[in-house]
Amino acid sequence: MQPGDDTTAAAAFDDAAFLARSPNRLAVLGALAEEPTPRRALGEEAGVERVTLGRVLDDLVEREWARETADGYALTPTGAWAHDAFSDLLATLRATSRLRGLAEWLPEGLPLRALRDAEVVRPERGDPAAPLRRAERHTRETSRQRVVTDALAPGVLDAMHDGVTGGDLRLEAVVGPSMLAVTAAAPETRKRFADLLASDAAAFRTATDIDIVLGIHDPGVGIGVGIIDGDGVTRALVDTDAPAVREWAVDTFERRWREAEPIDPARFGIEE
Repeated sequence: MQPGDDTTAAAAFDDAAFLARSPNRLAVLGALAEEPTPRRALGEEAGVERVTLGRVLDDLVEREWARETADGYALTPTGAWAHDAFSDLLATLRATSRLRGLAEWLPEGLPLRALRDAEVVRPERGDPAAPLRRAERHTRETSRQRVVTDALAPGVLDAMHDGVTGGDLRLEAVVGPSMLAVTAAAPETRKRFADLLASDAAAFRTATDIDIVLGIHDPGVGIGVGIIDGDGVTRALVDTDAPAVREWAVDTFERRWREAEPIDPARFGIEE
């Protein structure tokens, strides 16, 4: 029988359906993943009632995914393989579900496979500013921030100002003309931005083709990737610290920084 044979494919689909139809089966496999487990403890660990546990174990033994031992029940090598593969598939599908409705606005080159454990922060009816509040939290928690954006919420600007002027934050940012225009229009935001421009702890450049919102922070704080639709509306903020996303984000920032130009400080009342 060759790989791809109809019989093999049918058996594989049957095995996948076997797990997909019953969270209890996957729970028992997961409980057995570390070490052989006595039947009583297995039911408690997997959260499965005694009668159901008996049926699940019989099914797993029949598929040769588990076997009874002197210490209780244990996974077979193929059972461990099936558990790992199906758990990986579920994690991937959970991630694609979290990103549903955002696919067309994801930044070019963003490594999607690295987003499996990412948190997607969306505006909610009771919390429409949730993505912006997450961006502000990132700014207040990090000691170094690199940013690419054409919009800067007042809370984020305040957090940048507090961090830079307080000596707790080193900031590098590539900003767009819309952000500069809005910031320069109001005396309070113009003053705060002028303070940032005048600080040795902050460096800004500007570019006209900004089509991304990106924040890079200390490891452990994370990478914030804003998802902006065609009308400039923030749909979500993807929050992750995956190494592949960090590598992509740093490369993206450095390229944008090289292509950007200095900001004229006179626009904000600063004399060189």
